[in-house]
Amino acid sequence: PRSTLSSSSAASDVYKRQSVDGITLPFSAYARFLEYNKDKKNSIDKRIHKLLKDIKNPKARSKMTDDALEARFQEIRDVVTTGLVPEELVQAILPAIKELAERYKTHLFYFRSSFNFEDLEEDSCAGVYESVEGVDISTIKDGVKVIDEEKVAAFIKEVFSAKWLEAAYWLRTGKGIRDEDVWPGVMIQPAVKGRRGGALTTAMGSNLNWVEIKGVLGQPGTAVGERGAPAIAQVNKITGDVAIKKTTADKDMLQVLAEKGLEHYTVGVEEREAPVFTQEEASLPRLLGALAEKIERLHDNRPVDIEWIETEDGKIVILQTRPFTAVPLSENDKFFQDCWLQAVNELAPDDLDALIELKNRRDPTALI
Repeated sequence: PRSTLSSSSAASDVYKRQSVDGITLPFSAYARFLEYNKDKKNSIDKRIHKLLKDIKNPKARSKMTDDALEARFQEIRDVVTTGLVPEELVQAILPAIKELAERYKTHLFYFRSSFNFEDLEEDSCAGVYESVEGVDISTIKDGVKVIDEEKVAAFIKEVFSAKWLEAAYWLRTGKGIRDEDVWPGVMIQPAVKGRRGGALTTAMGSNLNWVEIKGVLGQPGTAVGERGAPAIAQVNKITGDVAIKKTTADKDMLQVLAEKGLEHYTVGVEEREAPVFTQEEASLPRLLGALAEKIERLHDNRPVDIEWIETEDGKIVILQTRPFTAVPLSENDKFFQDCWLQAVNELAPDDLDALIELKNRRDPTALI
C-alpha cells in the first residue's frame, strides 16, 4: 500500500496534510476474475451475453417495461457477484489489508470504483459507477476479530458488477463504447472518521482563479448528494483571500462513521444550524485551497474535483481526486499524460513538491 499523494514539504504547521493509503486492483485483476470463471460450466461472459440479447435487440427491448429492464440488469450484476474471486488474488492483497487495518485502527473500508471509462478529462462519467462505502470487513474467529476474506472478495465483486448498472450501460452505449472495452479497477482504502468533510473544485464555472469548497458535518458523502445545500467557502488562488459564502449545511441527511459501518440519519433543525465554516476560522479553507492548487498543478493546471475530510484530531485528509471539466487533450498532451500516469504509479515520490518539479520538466522521456 502507498499513498497516491503524500504530505508536501511545504505543509502547514497547523495541519498535517495527508492522503489515505490504500491498495489498487488494476484492470488485470478483473481480467483474471473473468478468466478464472471461464473454467466453470457457464462462464460469466456467456451468461451475460445471453441476458443482454433482449436489451440489445430494439424490438425485444421495446416490449420490456422499465421494471423488467431494471430486473434484467440486476440479473447481470448477480452473475458477476456470484462468480468466484481467485484465491491467489485475495491472498495477494490480504497482508496489505491487515497492515492498513492495524495502522488505521479500523476494520471499516471503502471499495471505490475506478473504471477506465470514468473520470476522464475528455469525457467525465463520474457518478455512474457505484462504490462500496464504509463497510465492515471483519469477523469473529475464536473470540478474535480478524479480516473476513469472503467479505473482501464479495465487496470487490460488487464494484466489478457496477459495470452493469443500467445508467452506466446506456451512457457508454450512447457514446459508442463497446462493453468489452470497459474495465473496472478497485481502490481499497481504510475508512477515516471525519468531523467535517466535503468536495472542492479548483474552478468556479469558467472562473479558474477561485477554489470553491463545499462542506458538511460528519462524513463528506452528503456534500454533493441528498437534499439541501452544503456550506460553501471560496478561496482566491491569487491573493489567498477567503470568502465564507454559507456557514451551515442545510442537509436533510448526514453520514456518520459508526462502529459497524457508515450510517445515515435524518438531520434536525439544531444540527442544520451548526456551523461548518465560520468567518473567524479561515485557516481550514485556506489550507484546503493551497493543497488543491498543488494537486491541480499535477493535472497540468486543469481544474480538479477533490474529496476531502478533516479528522476529529484536526488533520486534513485527501480521499480522492478527479478531473472537474471535460477538456479535450491534444495528441501530445495525451502522450505526456500516459507517461505521467506511469511515473506516478511506478515512482510515487513521497514529496509532493518533488513530484510537481518532475512534472514541470515536461519531458516524457524523463518520466519513463
